[in-house]
Amino acid sequence: MIEGIHRQYLEAGADIIETNTFNAQAISLGDYGMESLALRDCKGGCGMWSPGSGSRHGGAAGSSLLVAGAIGADDEDDVDFDGRK
Repeated sequence: MIEGIHRQYLEAGADIIETNTFNAQAISLGDYGMESLALRDCKGGCGMWSPGSGSRHGGAAGSSLLVAGAIGADDEDDVDFDGRK
């Protein structure tokens, strides 16, 4: 389903698609004891468009496809960036 939606965007001329990986990062997944799956989920989210995956861009000849990973926000409210919250 997701690949079909992406393909429609590419056929309409898009050169960037976004992965379906929002909140697939260790902090959010850690709430469910699943933080070890973060890398697998992120790779899986963009894997259908990686070289050698069998998927083709479908855009104009010679055009490039960029895959933008969606990281999403974490649910931590106590993150300290150099003393700033």
